[in-house]
Amino acid sequence: MKQPSLAHVLQPKWRTALQRLREERAKGGSGKLVILIIVGGAFWAGVFGVLYLILRNLRKVEELGPLIPGKILGLILLSFISILVLSNVITALSSFFLAKDLDLLVSAPVDWLRLYLAKLGETLLHSSWMVALMVVPILAAYGVVYKGGVLFALYATLAIVPMLILPAVLGSAVTLVLVNIFPARRTRDLLSIIALGAAGGVILLFRMIRPEQLARPEGFRNLLDFLILLRGPTSPFLPSEWASQAVMGYLQHRIDPLPLMLLWTTAAAFVTLGAVLHRALYAQGFTKAQEGAERFIRGTLWRWTVGSLLGWLPVAKREFVLKDIKLFFRDTTQWSQLILLAVLVVVYLFNIQALPLHRGEPVGFFYVNLVSFLNLGLAGFVLASIAARFIFPAVSL
Repeated sequence: MKQPSLAHVLQPKWRTALQRLREERAKGGSGKLVILIIVGGAFWAGVFGVLYLILRNLRKVEELGPLIPGKILGLILLSFISILVLSNVITALSSFFLAKDLDLLVSAPVDWLRLYLAKLGETLLHSSWMVALMVVPILAAYGVVYKGGVLFALYATLAIVPMLILPAVLGSAVTLVLVNIFPARRTRDLLSIIALGAAGGVILLFRMIRPEQLARPEGFRNLLDFLILLRGPTSPFLPSEWASQAVMGYLQHRIDPLPLMLLWTTAAAFVTLGAVLHRALYAQGFTKAQEGAERFIRGTLWRWTVGSLLGWLPVAKREFVLKDIKLFFRDTTQWSQLILLAVLVVVYLFNIQALPLHRGEPVGFFYVNLVSFLNLGLAGFVLASIAARFIFPAVSL
């Protein structure tokens, strides 16, 4: 049987979008479009103007001028990727599992790969269009300051497109896994977990990068160490760093094909792995999405796992503990807070470890002991807050 093309699968979406535009035009919606264009143009002009002034002044600084703009672009793109991951997870939930056309597409003789690519493209378009528009004035400012020319727009597009594909594939894969664990109809619980996990991940990622080093050059032993940090990549395994290197390399007339190759090959590999995961888990996840909200906590599962570990307790105490665990994990607003709490604990430990107490710096004995005792006190506060939040409201108490 001849399979329909990808364009044919996407045709209902395009026809629906065109019909909505015709309806808006018939209702006199051209005024809204004009207002939207004016507001968007003013926003573009503001972003372009501010970044143009910053880059123009930085370029006049000797030695540091060519380095700091690359770091700024890398941090901007990294923040965009963080936003895109969360946006794609939320959008993929609707595109892959809750869309109205899925009943027709899933039951039709459409190949699973075409269905995956169609929904991935839909997710990419719906979640990334605003970020793509936001990138335009930023890259335009870089192109004008560094005189990139007309071909810079094409080269920048080649660098940004795979960077947008990667969060779309990752978000779709995360949604696919989560829907196989939680019913898709429980979107409130699912999105709360996603939001907490994304917030914790962004906090942890930015803390691990340690951007405060760029604002404290006096913390380095000499100027050479500071220049080495500026010349080196913030994180060599992030797509935002590859895109930043590709763009800045073109603007500084040092074109290196390696960042573009890394971006496109990684995007292709992610799409392939996402397609394999889609083929393995989508049918089961779509079936669960059509069902009502089911209970995630089942008594038999916990009795086999936790109950066997607590077999040494008396029956009454064991049942109380099992009851507490079931109630805790049954309410998503309860156990999902552990995600953010774990991230904050990791960041706290990282900050303590990063303090220059035992590295040869001239830090007094008093301050070393002060930090140690404060660490004990703060650890006690953390344990007390956890006990007050999770343990004291338990049924067994």
